[in-house]
Formats: sequence, C-alpha cells, structure tokens
Amino acid sequence: MRHLVITVGVGNGVAHGIAHVIRQLRPNRVYYLVTEESEQKTIPELRNDEDLRLVPREEKTIWLKGEAKESLDRVFGVVHRLIEEIRQSDSCAEVFLDCTSGTKIMSAGAVMAACFGGVDTVTYVSGERESGRVVSGTERISEQSLVDYWLEDQKRFLFTLFDRYDFVGCYAILEQIRKRSALQRLQNFVALWKPVVRFYHYWDLFDHGKCEPKDVEGLPPRNKRFLGKLRGGKFPESDQCRLADLLNNAERRKDEGRFDDAVARLYRVMEGIAQTILKGKGIDSSGVDLEKLPEGVRQKYEGFRNDKGVVQLPLFRSFELLRDLNEPLGIQFFDDHELQDLLRIRNQSVLAHGIEPVTEVMYKRLREKVYAYAVVVVGSLDTLCQDGKFPSHGEILQELQSP
Repeated sequence: MRHLVITVGVGNGVAHGIAHVIRQLRPNRVYYLVTEESEQKTIPELRNDEDLRLVPREEKTIWLKGEAKESLDRVFGVVHRLIEEIRQSDSCAEVFLDCTSGTKIMSAGAVMAACFGGVDTVTYVSGERESGRVVSGTERISEQSLVDYWLEDQKRFLFTLFDRYDFVGCYAILEQIRKRSALQRLQNFVALWKPVVRFYHYWDLFDHGKCEPKDVEGLPPRNKRFLGKLRGGKFPESDQCRLADLLNNAERRKDEGRFDDAVARLYRVMEGIAQTILKGKGIDSSGVDLEKLPEGVRQKYEGFRNDKGVVQLPLFRSFELLRDLNEPLGIQFFDDHELQDLLRIRNQSVLAHGIEPVTEVMYKRLREKVYAYAVVVVGSLDTLCQDGKFPSHGEILQELQSP
C-alpha cells in the first residue's frame, strides 16, 4: 500500500497544494500532521474539495498540540512513531512524506524522522510563486530521494560494527541495505562489502580455508601476505603464523570485553608453543611415537597411553616432555609459578571447568607471560602479529581508493 504523511499548514492555497499532491500520488492512506489552527482552517477546505473526493483513500489526523509544533524533538518523535506504526501494520508499505506546508520546525522534524524511518521519498509542491505562495494551476510535484541519506547512516553503523569485529551484525546491515532498494549504487555497495565481511568473519572463526582473497577488493597486502604463509602449511612458517593468529584473536576478544574467550585463546597459544617445539623434533603431541623419545624417558610416557593406546599430551604434559628433553622452555615453564597460577585461573573460568569470571587484569597478566614464551619460538612475532592484524574499515576504504 502507498502511505502519504503530510505536514499541514495554514494560508491561502495551502489546501489546494495538498490536494494536488494527493491527486498526483493517489495514496491508499493519508496522515495529516496538524496543529489546532491547521485542523480548523485547512482540513475543512480539503474535505470540501470536489476533485479530491474522487480519490479513494483512508485518512487519519495526527495532532501536534500546544508547544509541540515548535519543538523539533516532539515533531520528530511523533512522525518517527507514525512511520514505525505504518511499517508494522504494512510490511510492504511504500511511504512518502510531503513537507510543502507547515512550520519550518514541522517540516524539519518530519524530514529527519523520514530519514531515520526509511522513507524513500520526500515531496513538495513547487511552481510559480506570488507573495511566497505557489500560484494555483502552476503546481508541480518535486521529489527528493532520501535513500542516500539513509545509506550514509547505515554505512556508519556498518563500519562501527566492522571495527568491533561484529561480522554477524555487519551481515544484518548489508541485508537491510540489499532489501531496501534495487538502486544500483546500493546493490554495488553490498556486493563490495559482503565479500570483505565474509572474509574476516571466516578468519575470525579460524576457518582459514574459506578465506580466499581472490576477488575480494580492499584487503590490505599485509593480510594477504600473512594468510598466504598461514595457509601454506610449510613448517615452521605456518605454525608460527598460527601462534600469531591466536594472539591476535585473543586481543580481539579482549577488545570486545570477552575475557574468558580471550584467556582460552592464550591457553591454546601455550599449547601451540610446546607443540611447535616438539614438532621441530619430529614429535606429534596428539599421537606421540615413543620410538622417537630417548630411552631414558620412553618408559615414563608409555604409561600415558589412553584407552585407545595413543599417547596424547595436553599442555602441562607437553611442557613436561620438553623438560625431560632438556629444552630450556620446558625447564623454565615448571620454574614459572606465576604462569602456572595464571593458567589455573583459566581452568577455573566459566568456559573451562569452574565458575570464576576472568577479568581484564588477569588477561593482561597472562598475555604478557604467554607473549614472552611465544617470542622465543617465533623471533618475528611482532611483525607477524602486525601483518595478521584485522584492518579498520578506514584501511579497507584506503585500499579501495588506491590505484
């Protein structure tokens, strides 16, 4: 259905202009935004218009009483609620706003509400003027699209969510834009940003196999370089990138205030550190080949077989094996009581085995410790973390504008 919201003023020719708009747009429903004065003087003229009676429509009067007509906030609130009610009652509503008449405050507040409410078009009557009024018989309807103003607002929202790593929220905004209008510029915007959002969403979920940079515009070269190494599978390069990726992911969770999630990732970094060192010695911690261990420790780890006969080493066992192999980090780990206490805090968190919440202070203390261990294994850790850091929307826009 077609809905028309009209600000109603007073004066010579006002009713004639409004009637012209209704006859031209032929709405199914008309909502008159009136003051006490315009309801008494202008609305009766409209109801007596013989030509207007031939246009089938429903009508509703929306009052701006007392000082409301001079309050931008009040006018905005009234019109915004009206537009929401229209959309709730008619999911396929085509909404127009005409602001030809009425006070400046009425027109300004109504247009603002139309922008925020997703109204596509604002109309106003123009033509030859006499004493500031459009001369009867010269009227023509001018239309101003609000889609671009709405799009700018949606862009700001989208970019805020993107910078907060809320990629699911970004999908929702892009879908709203896609559905809003078939205009090519809106569809082009969605086609440009959806692959970018999808790329970083999968990356954030560690689903690197779906992070294909081909045909995704705006990706910083450093990200593509990092991901190429991570996905390459070459040891130790790929494993080192994976440690940097986990550290970056932990920082993103910290930025979101999800400290339990952040600490869980740091715990995984510590596991990865031990696994990387063992892998360099040809030992797989998820299925240790005891023949690759020195005879002096082989018997000890024989006793660690699970019910499937496999020797799988969790974090502490992995560092225990490193200590038994006289690896410096293995020895350091068991002398580092502060680190072990921090790791136990993770084990007592809600996302692990306990009920204790994790604070930002706990996260920062553990990250400092974990980073000190990781940099021993990954000498270029700072560079890798920088290369694998997610960009802001501003960096994406800069890449899109570069030749």
